[in-house]
Amino acid sequence: MVMKKGTVLIVIVVLLVALTIAVLFISGVFSGPSHNLTEFKENLVITSYLSSGSQESRFNMSQNGLAGKYPIGKMFTITVPYTYDDSGNETITSIVCNTPGFSFVSASPSLPAPLDVTLQITFSTPEEAYTGPFEYTVYFDHYP
Repeated sequence: MVMKKGTVLIVIVVLLVALTIAVLFISGVFSGPSHNLTEFKENLVITSYLSSGSQESRFNMSQNGLAGKYPIGKMFTITVPYTYDDSGNETITSIVCNTPGFSFVSASPSLPAPLDVTLQITFSTPEEAYTGPFEYTVYFDHYP
């Protein structure tokens, strides 16, 4: 069977269009909307249990190396090392996401976790696009 020149040209054009679309998908051009997390803020709340009662300390940290694009309606995981150089015993007891629409899903290893650990923390993202800072709080119990 012999194809006409016009038919061959149409087939070539269709193949080139399909190849172009495939390349664009692979490169992420059609990856869809995403969250633009402009900065990562980590709050640390340490409750020290002393013989005279408990005392709470708060610290704020920026982890802007984690800022960037994150998928809508999915989960993402960050890896954060926690070290402890003081005397006594300190444990990570819980994690809360402070950014509306986002939520804390899990940590690995699971909580409560002793310090000198690297946590993999998983958050879920909302269905609507968000641009702005991402903030979460890590709670610790400290026994001197």
